[in-house]
Amino acid sequence: VFFLMIRRPPRSTQSRSSAASDVYKRQLYEGRQHEQSYNAIVSPRLNLFAVANLAQDSIVLVDMNKKQTVKNLVGIKISIGNNMTFCEDLDILVAAGQSYKIHAWRIEKDSILQGEVEPFQTIKLEKNKCESLIYIEKHKWVVYSNSKRLGILQYQDDKFQHFKTLTKSGKECSCMVYWEEKEWLVTGSISGKIDLWSLQSFELLSTIEIGKCIEQFRVVPQKKWLLSLNRPGYLSLLKFGENDLVKLCEIKCQNDHLRTAEYFVNRENGKGMLLTGSDEDDVDYNEAIFKLWEVQEDEKVELTLVKKLVVTENWIRDIKILY
Repeated sequence: VFFLMIRRPPRSTQSRSSAASDVYKRQLYEGRQHEQSYNAIVSPRLNLFAVANLAQDSIVLVDMNKKQTVKNLVGIKISIGNNMTFCEDLDILVAAGQSYKIHAWRIEKDSILQGEVEPFQTIKLEKNKCESLIYIEKHKWVVYSNSKRLGILQYQDDKFQHFKTLTKSGKECSCMVYWEEKEWLVTGSISGKIDLWSLQSFELLSTIEIGKCIEQFRVVPQKKWLLSLNRPGYLSLLKFGENDLVKLCEIKCQNDHLRTAEYFVNRENGKGMLLTGSDEDDVDYNEAIFKLWEVQEDEKVELTLVKKLVVTENWIRDIKILY
C-alpha cells in the first residue's frame, strides 16, 4: 500500500519545498508573510485545482494536466474555513467570503480562457457570514451554515434559489459532510457539538458532544463510521446508529493539527488500518507527521499505533491511499 501526500509550503522559509509553492509565490500581506494559497479544493471530474488567493482576494483555477493557471475568479473577499466547493455536474464553483454573501462562477472546462471572471450570481444572506458549505449533487443543493442556521440553496432555472432553512444546536459551524446512503448530513461546530440531520425529513435526528473544536469530517461508508478531526490533534471515531451517532474511541496525535485521515484494509492480513496526517503549529518548525494505526475490533474498537513517519520542511494538506 502506498499513500500520496498533498503538500503545502511551510511558512517559515522562502525555499520552494513543494510544487504548490512554484505556482503560488509567497509575499507580505498585512505585515506578515503568507503563502498565497490558503484554502484549496480539487475536482477530479473537471481536472481542476482551486485555491483561495488570500493576498489578492480571488480564487485561482489550475489545470492539473497543464499545471498552469487557467482562470482567476474575482469579486470575493477571501475568508478562512471550509467554504468553497465544486458543483461538478453543473460546471460551477461556489464560495463564500467575509461579507454576508455566497458567490457562484461558471467554469466550463472547454471554454476556459486566461483572465478574470466575475461571479454570475451572488446570494445575499440575511445576517452573519457563511461559515461552511458543501454541494450535494443528487439534489443539486448547496448546503451552507450561517450563524445558528443551516440554509439550502437549490439550483434550478440556471440559478441558485433559497429552498430551506434549518436551526442547528451548536455555535459557529466549522465543517459538514454528507452520507449519501442514508441521506444524512453531519455538521460540526467549534463548540464541540455534532448534529445529525435527515435530508429527507429535514429533522435534527441527534446531537452528540465531543468537547473539542471540530475541524473536519471523514465518512467511512463500508464501516458506517464517522471520523471527526478535532483541535488540538484529536481524532474521534464514531459509528452511525439507527438515528444517531455513537462514540467508539478517541486518540491523541501529539500537540499538532490533525489535517486528514484515511481508512483502508491491509491486503496482506485483512486488518483495518487508519493513516493520519498532521503538522506542528509552529511557524519556526515545519514538519509533517504521519501515523499508521491498526484498528482492533473486538468487544470495543481500539487504535494501536504501529508506525510513525516525519517529513521535515513540509506542511501537509491531504493524503490519499494508493493501492
